[in-house]
Amino acid sequence: MKQIFKVKNCSVFVEGQGYLGTVNELDLPMPKTKTDTHQGGGMIGEMEFDMGQEAMEFGIDLSAFSAELLSQFGVGQGQTKIFRFLAAQRDQDGTVQEIESTIEGFLKSVDNVTLKPGDGSSVKANGTVRVMEFKVDGRQIFKIDFNPGGDFIVNGVSQYGAVLQAIGAI
Repeated sequence: MKQIFKVKNCSVFVEGQGYLGTVNELDLPMPKTKTDTHQGGGMIGEMEFDMGQEAMEFGIDLSAFSAELLSQFGVGQGQTKIFRFLAAQRDQDGTVQEIESTIEGFLKSVDNVTLKPGDGSSVKANGTVRVMEFKVDGRQIFKIDFNPGGDFIVNGVSQYGAVLQAIGAI
């Protein structure tokens, strides 16, 4: 029988600072191929060509105001921070899977800081990815590096190795 996993819990660590108990939602990006189209003579329609990967963004939504998270915003140009996202999902039979994503990037916006008397506070922030590794149960599913000479590895196989070699990057 096919396993059907449901997320049981999650947390995030920013530069080693944990936010256990305050995470409302984590928005993890997934790779998306950037394409260009071409239709030349003798072609009955357009074809899309792989032109690399689109930029990736992540989101953090906390149920409590966090000066520590806000202090990570606006770091100096070229500086990045480490964001570690963890989740546990469980199947009906009790099998637990660990999802882990480590992102090197920076916060680029703070959407909302809500402070309301008698209610809880919250903060939502979004960031951009420079390097991201995504694992399930310790197995690397993909790693993407947007830095010059970076690669996109899926299931241990380089997707751009030949291109990087052709341009002298490796």
